[in-house]
This record gives sequence, structure tokens and C-alpha cells, in this order.
Amino acid sequence: MLTSSLWLNSHYGKHSCEIILDSEWLVSDFLKNMVCLFGDIGKAASDPLSKDFVSGNKFDVDYKIKGVSVTNKLSLNNKGGISGSADLKFTPVDGVTIKGSLGSGGDINAKVEHSGAVKGLKVAVNADIKDSVKAKGSFEYHFCSYAAATGSVDSTGKATATLSSSHEGMVAGVSAAFSAKKSLHDVVIKSSYSGHGVDVAAELSKNFDAVTLAASRALNSDTTVASEFKTSLSSLKHVFTVGAEKKLSATETARVKFNSDMHVSAAYTAKITSSATMKVSGTLNAANLAGDVHKVGAALSFKL
Repeated sequence: MLTSSLWLNSHYGKHSCEIILDSEWLVSDFLKNMVCLFGDIGKAASDPLSKDFVSGNKFDVDYKIKGVSVTNKLSLNNKGGISGSADLKFTPVDGVTIKGSLGSGGDINAKVEHSGAVKGLKVAVNADIKDSVKAKGSFEYHFCSYAAATGSVDSTGKATATLSSSHEGMVAGVSAAFSAKKSLHDVVIKSSYSGHGVDVAAELSKNFDAVTLAASRALNSDTTVASEFKTSLSSLKHVFTVGAEKKLSATETARVKFNSDMHVSAAYTAKITSSATMKVSGTLNAANLAGDVHKVGAALSFKL
């Protein structure tokens, strides 16, 4: 199957997240009920204000050659800059996935992932090559259906560790970042709740200086409203955003949002045919209508 698209989006449902690994034990009841990883906490609450709001243009072509998945990417930003990459992915044996990427700027990335040797554990090693070589090792471990941890360390001495846990719609997690120069340089705490058509989330980051609160509510099966509040405790700078998403039909979705910085954004997605999807989005700075800070994005994707 050939897939061409301007951008690819990861989708997280209102009450669950999807994690893709490469081992047969993924179908077990244990993993069907896995807790969301730290990076996924709060996505359901913020999705109506972030999904499909994209500036610039991207073109991706996905296809398979003898079991190897290949993705060719081309990006054009609002300033006329062009970049691209060629990515590949294949599974030589069960539980092992090899990924590679070559960028238009000459940067190379190679990654090897392994899962299945220990139930709930996935490990990976990757290397980035550009002006120098940077290596990183990482892991992802699900203790049980309600607790998970991730961690990584790279060749520059930077390391991160996360822990997340869930219970009856509640998810909470903490992340710590370390470096060789500074033993602990950032802590992030997240929590979220999903249930009864409501998603709420809170985040404390930048060493307890930045606070983010988000909430969304499904008014019915077609309409969801959302809001988000961000503030810095040190500078007392606040940004408040409100928005909504509406399923216009089985194949069309519209989203709008407005924030306290006077930025107005809209996004429209339509499945034109069974194999074609169109996306358009734009942001208008109402505080500077004569300026050149407005953004527009367009997308047309095909699955042939």
C-alpha cells in the first residue's frame, strides 16, 4: 500500500492511549490495559486545541519494499525553507526493529529496538551523526497495568527518568532530567483525569515555575469545547486559550481557538474520497493585522 500525506499525526483517544511495540505478547490482557506513558499524560485534554493546527507544508510518501517500510518526507516552511528526509523501518526477527533516517542536511540517525525478552520491557539504542556522533540508550518498562517507567542516557551525560501510574481514569507522573554539569536540572509533574465526557490535566514544569491547566468536555457526540491556561510564576505572564471542535459530518471536522495574545486559529479536515484527505489550517494575529506573522498550512493525503 502506498500512502502519501503532508503530515502524519499520532492520535490519542479520549479515554485511552495507543502504544505500538513489536512482540507477540502485545495482544495479552496485560498490555491491553497499560497505563499511558509520561509523555502521553494530558493529551486528551489538549487535543482539541492542538490537533491539526499546523503551519507550513509537509509531504510524506510511505511505501513498502520487500518488508521494509520507507517514508520519504519533504517540508516547506512559511519562510520558503525546504528540508527532507528518507526513513526506513524493518523487523529482521520477532521483537527486533531497526530504523534509519537520512536528512537533506546530511544528518543520519540509526536506531535498534528490542522487546519481548522480558515481559513489559522495551529497550533501544540509537546514534545521531551530523557534525559529531551522539549515542543514546533508552528503555520503557510496564511494571503492571497501572505503572510504567521510562529512562534514557546519552553520550553527552544527559539523562531522563519518568514514572507514571493510573487508577480509575486518573493518571499521574513525574519526570526528572539530569546532566553531567548539573545533577538535576528540571523536574516535571503531570496529572490528568478522563471520565464522563470530561478530560482535565495539570502540569508543573521548568523547576516548578511553569504551570499549565487544560480541560475539554464533550457536549455531545459531535461537539467538544476546551480551554487551557499557561502561566509563569516568576514573570507572571499568562496565556489563556479557548476553543472547540465540531464534527460537521462523518468525513469533516472543524476546529477553532482563540487566545489572550489575540491569536485566532482555525483548522478544517475533510475526507474527500475513500483514499484522499484534505487538511487546511491558519493562524491570524489580530493584534498585528498588518504584520507578516500570520501562518497558513495545507495538506492533502492519499492512500492508494
